[in-house]
Amino acid sequence: PVCGVKYEKEVGFYTGAMYVSYAIGVAVSVSVWVALMVLLPDLGIVTQIMTIASVMLFGAPMFYALSKIIWANFFFHYDPSKAVHGTAPGEQ
Repeated sequence: PVCGVKYEKEVGFYTGAMYVSYAIGVAVSVSVWVALMVLLPDLGIVTQIMTIASVMLFGAPMFYALSKIIWANFFFHYDPSKAVHGTAPGEQ
């Protein structure tokens, strides 16, 4: 309330974060595939798919958390000039 930042999320906030998470997942999948092709060119297609699926499975919670942070930065802005330093929230 002191600095005027609105912390409520809009109705479709998590839907937007889901799209960002999808983009991160695609970028990681392509990056892992390119790394496998460069570093292990003789690797079979089934092993490549299993490796990419494993990275995606274990990385999914991190990707979604990161996507919420990225998506929130589009909407929540902090203006340090409005901040009151040295006081507790609600005090002036």
